[in-house]
Amino acid sequence: TQDSPVYTAPIRIEDTTTIRAATFALQWPYGKSNRSRVRTLQFVRQTPLPALQLSNKKLIPGLTCELFERFVTIYDRRGFFTGRKNMIPDLDIGLPRLKVRTDGLRLPRIPPLAPRRRQTRAYYRFRGFLHVPVTGTWRFKLHSTGPVYMRLDGHTVIEHNQLYYNSQRDRFGAISLQTGLHRLEIVLCDPVFYRGRYRAVFKDYGHHGTVPIAIYYEKEFRPTLKFLPPGKNSYTDPVAGQLLCDTPQLPLWEITPVRGKQPLAEPGTSAGFILSKYDIAQRLKEISDAYIVYPRDLLTPRKQAPFATEITSVIAANSHRKNTQLHIYRALLYIPVSGIWHFQTDPAGVNQLLIDDVEVQNSRLDGDWPSGAILLQKGYHTFELRLWQSDAYLRFRAPGQTRYSIVPSTLFRLPPTPSQ
Repeated sequence: TQDSPVYTAPIRIEDTTTIRAATFALQWPYGKSNRSRVRTLQFVRQTPLPALQLSNKKLIPGLTCELFERFVTIYDRRGFFTGRKNMIPDLDIGLPRLKVRTDGLRLPRIPPLAPRRRQTRAYYRFRGFLHVPVTGTWRFKLHSTGPVYMRLDGHTVIEHNQLYYNSQRDRFGAISLQTGLHRLEIVLCDPVFYRGRYRAVFKDYGHHGTVPIAIYYEKEFRPTLKFLPPGKNSYTDPVAGQLLCDTPQLPLWEITPVRGKQPLAEPGTSAGFILSKYDIAQRLKEISDAYIVYPRDLLTPRKQAPFATEITSVIAANSHRKNTQLHIYRALLYIPVSGIWHFQTDPAGVNQLLIDDVEVQNSRLDGDWPSGAILLQKGYHTFELRLWQSDAYLRFRAPGQTRYSIVPSTLFRLPPTPSQ
């Protein structure tokens, strides 16, 4: 009520308690009531879960990942739709299609086994151990689609198993843990696994029927797990050695890299790219008239000459839906460390990345899944990025690193002689 104590500063809570609160307006001309609804919050004091004693186990970095392909109906056992059915099946029944080690919440990509009309889902079960360096209340932020759950030592930290609100979003949970190792289990779901790697775009031609005119890649679903340690103010990624597993006999799921060529000689000091623009309107018209998917050579200029060539210092988006221009950026890319380099381009766009004339990333309309990785020696390598209906998204991950970062423009140099 208005006679209750007024709090204008943080409330310190040291034990299990229940708080009921409401806000009041001194002047509220929009109704008789000048207060909000009463909100009730319950805070429960937890005893930190004891750490596991695993001195005899050999633990290695990573998690054990099992992939299950299942069809889950939205109806209950009586055939009724209530909207409250648990959409996570019992994964202990039946065998997984794939069982590997991963270096975190990386989803192994394999095609669906069941026909598309079956509309199967993929459930990824990650198991392992979480190393907690400090005793206290740990908060977690899990970014994923639903349904999903996360458990530590058998205690539920995050869970959403219902039919609604399963879009890709952040979900939060907290639990009190002692310093040491704790058993971790996370189940994620890809609700459109049955689509495979393509999403068809159809056009209706009346009595002639509906035909596919293009096939696009689905935007890749990348789950993430972040921690908020006790006494900290921001969520952080797991550090090396914080996620562990006890399955060294399983193969590590990783991208198979292609191999680059020998590095080139030191180029000049001029930074930037050579941008060549090609008009592909006629080729697009031919494709549209034939009612077929875009061919593999759509991003190849063939013997066609560009209608414009310029020198630029940045890579710009070429993503207009009615775009009939193909933009090709050419340069020399400096690789500071020898090893396997991973690259990312716009996963929802139409683009192609070539290094040393080797295809590294392919997000074209009928291409295979991109490798995204290439083995390169230290030095300069030829670089070519082809964009059509694609954002200017280019990131890489250096050997031994776990995070992708934007490729800095300082690593690019103009080729000695421009080639069209």
